[in-house]
Amino acid sequence: MLSSSYYYSLPDGDRLLESEYDERDMTVPMEDQSQRRLQLPLLSHQNKGPVLKPTRFLLGIFTTIEEVARRKRLRQYIFQNPERGDERVCSLNDFLQWEQDGRPNSCQVVYTFVLGMNPNAPTIHLDSGGKPILFPWDIPGREDDVTYLNIKENMNDGKTPTWFKYGAQLSPKYGPPTFDYIAKLDSDTLISLPDLLHLVDNELPTKHPIPRNIYGGILCDQTACGTKQCERVMQGKVYMTGQFYFVSNDLAQYISDDSLERKAISNYSEDVDFAMW
Repeated sequence: MLSSSYYYSLPDGDRLLESEYDERDMTVPMEDQSQRRLQLPLLSHQNKGPVLKPTRFLLGIFTTIEEVARRKRLRQYIFQNPERGDERVCSLNDFLQWEQDGRPNSCQVVYTFVLGMNPNAPTIHLDSGGKPILFPWDIPGREDDVTYLNIKENMNDGKTPTWFKYGAQLSPKYGPPTFDYIAKLDSDTLISLPDLLHLVDNELPTKHPIPRNIYGGILCDQTACGTKQCERVMQGKVYMTGQFYFVSNDLAQYISDDSLERKAISNYSEDVDFAMW
């Protein structure tokens, strides 16, 4: 767990998440949705330095294979909405293709849906298992903006560190780092892309040499973690609720390292455990 000295709170009024929703919410007019935005206090490391390049932010939206309709609605409403189009937002699949082809692009927020695809695999990817981190076989009806992890779909049993491992692994492949920040977003949370882009451009610049020790999201203290035992363990510490949080690339590499004894410090939900790691 990082010391609280690594953080500062952003000014009040930063609003990044619109709401949590059920399937009916996607039919609510846009002006009504925006009135239900959540206040989002964020934490970040005070790391001053010159901006070297536009900040690049990898956003993983956690979903399941069954949530086809929800993914379609999220594309229509947020990620592929022509009325909200912005060249700074693209899918991970498109971005990697552009990088492979050496094509210049302006993408800063790179999104992908994330699910576990292999019902016969463990719930977490370990390098010692000798298996690829992505599902290696053909997928009928494959969706281009979905990342299919080679793990059994799960909640609180390894999906989170597997996702952050994959995100961190993309950097050595395309340069250090391809993504300055890696994030997890729940599929039942609507995110405001204009506000996220504002955050990326104005609050999360790329520092020299790279951003380090940054952990941000919706701030919770020990009283929010659900049990008395958890409150005792978390005394004086903070964590980010699972609706949305992000870390700098170095922390993504750290928490997803197989040598980290996660089981020894994992007792609650993966979102609380994430802070403990």
